[in-house]
Amino acid sequence: MNPEQAARQIKYELEKVVWPSGSGSVVFGSNGRVKFYAGSPPEEHIPAAFPFAPVGIGSGVADEDQRDYINQQFTVTCAVLVAGDPMGEFAVVGGPTGDLGKSAGRGVAEVAERVRFAVQDIIGVDGSKVFISLSTTETPVNLAGKHLVTCDLTVSMWCTSQLYYAPPQQLLQSGSNWTWEGANHCRSRFDFVSYRLAYVAGATPAADYADATPVELAVTTEAVSHVSSGSRAYAIYAQYSRNGKAGEAIAGNSRGDRVGAYKAT
Repeated sequence: MNPEQAARQIKYELEKVVWPSGSGSVVFGSNGRVKFYAGSPPEEHIPAAFPFAPVGIGSGVADEDQRDYINQQFTVTCAVLVAGDPMGEFAVVGGPTGDLGKSAGRGVAEVAERVRFAVQDIIGVDGSKVFISLSTTETPVNLAGKHLVTCDLTVSMWCTSQLYYAPPQQLLQSGSNWTWEGANHCRSRFDFVSYRLAYVAGATPAADYADATPVELAVTTEAVSHVSSGSRAYAIYAQYSRNGKAGEAIAGNSRGDRVGAYKAT
């Protein structure tokens, strides 16, 4: 992924992360409380609902030996607004709550832990993991009897300098059962739509899905049943969408298909 794709992946992971107990609600709600933002939002841009998380794209340093790779930094700011004590302690570590699976009354330290959980398993270039290098919690600010507290997390990962779409790997056939690898580097991406298995005559697969004969048009798990015949080259393709809505193609915004592993029969 390049820096723009990586930022979208961070947002995607944050939007779906949940509390581990109680009712297990999503941490940042469903009203667009994870946003891209340059710098710190002024008070008039702060949403009415908390917690929220602005995501910023920071600086990037190109690798000296391989210029196609960038060590890119991102900033995720966790913000909470909590009432209940004069010093702002509840806004930092959390106060009494009626449901451990909801965000109401949660402190910024609790929210930051969920952010770390959400992003720490994102995979960058060559299997590199996301690295959280800095965490800074600001002083509570009193707003109309409630305390606003923010925590900035500095996140870094190796990115490609250009757009990158991961291909599926290790296509295997056992009788009529076909399997491949792709859960971690294809299906987990924010912009993944589906896998497609297709074939052409001969021993060389088609680089473009449009030039092959389809077996399955929309598969979202790493398996399909198909009986092969004749001399064919099968290949598995991954389809991505530009706007990055997992599980659905967006008309006019498809990135097409990335050919992955193949098998000649």
